[in-house]
Amino acid sequence: MVIFNQKANVTELLDLSSHYSEIANAIKQDISSGTNTHAGLQAGKKLLDEDTAVEHSRKYLVFVSDGIEIWQQ
Repeated sequence: MVIFNQKANVTELLDLSSHYSEIANAIKQDISSGTNTHAGLQAGKKLLDEDTAVEHSRKYLVFVSDGIEIWQQ
């Protein structure tokens, strides 16, 4: 799981069928300061790429966002 704001905050991979409360707690983290979608997508892809326990064809990335972008120059 990757929760993202200005940076990606990576949580270990969790089994959806047996770690529901841990996943719910990760989603409820109080994170503010915008939505860096790029950092979240990159961290999610890296997390899936590094997992060797599941066949590549069975991996999925589900992207959920509030859609708020903060651009910094």
